[in-house]
Amino acid sequence: PTTEVPNGQGWVAAEFVEATNVENVPVVSAPPLVEAALTGTTWEWESLTDPVGVTEVSDPSLYTILFNADGSANIKADCNNVGATYTTEDSNISITLGPSTLAACDPESLDQQYLASLENAAIYFFEAGDLFLDLTADSGTMRFRPAQPGEEGGSAAVPDPDLPVESAQGIQFQLASFGPAGAEQPVIPGTQITATFSEIEVTGSAGCNDYVGTLTPVDDFFTVGPIATTLRACSEPAGIVEQEQAYLTALEATDGFLWASQVVDNTTVITAGQLFYTLEDGTSGVLNYIAR
Repeated sequence: PTTEVPNGQGWVAAEFVEATNVENVPVVSAPPLVEAALTGTTWEWESLTDPVGVTEVSDPSLYTILFNADGSANIKADCNNVGATYTTEDSNISITLGPSTLAACDPESLDQQYLASLENAAIYFFEAGDLFLDLTADSGTMRFRPAQPGEEGGSAAVPDPDLPVESAQGIQFQLASFGPAGAEQPVIPGTQITATFSEIEVTGSAGCNDYVGTLTPVDDFFTVGPIATTLRACSEPAGIVEQEQAYLTALEATDGFLWASQVVDNTTVITAGQLFYTLEDGTSGVLNYIAR
């Protein structure tokens, strides 16, 4: 069909058109398609469709995932925050869960089902602006929507610059990622780096060896060092020794911190933390921890 407009012009809608005298007809390009991006958006879980039926999530804001460009991911599973890593190839995706807070969620919570489903994700795709994750062995499909601004729901961990150093005392943290600011890398799969802060020291595992470092308050932050370690020799997984050395070097160069808190059962608890550091060559970086 043709829609006539003044000056003898018209719009034609057809798959194939046979026309004459078209030498001077301008060609108008179709507008570019705007593709949804996996990273940079907080995705809220809406539903799971599996062979049993459809599970609708009553409050999607309680179950979220943020894919970061560095291969790490931040997950909110009801009352807990979880670190993760992921890889993609074409439309294939693999999500590996990492350190998690250990709050006891409501018995009606979908947190375990949500986390188990994420670990089984195999394929991702977008439709009408939503994200879909197909699970392995045709066991189901998860649907996510972009986070809705200003909606009610559970509170995520919020960085709080007013929380003092001692707020994190006695809490064991697990390192999720570290490196130059904005380009942090997740820890090597199969390794675990921890840190527990007290009034005078920080202790933990650097992946292979245990360590203890003196903690000295300085104005509105603290320094760490000297650091002493055990002398175990580790060779697996590949890169564990280099990672440990890089972590301890960064920790000993600490020059700032930021704790993140979350309200759980009407109580504010520390759920994550960052230590900022500056190396001797001037490189600035960050250590990203999740409370266990």
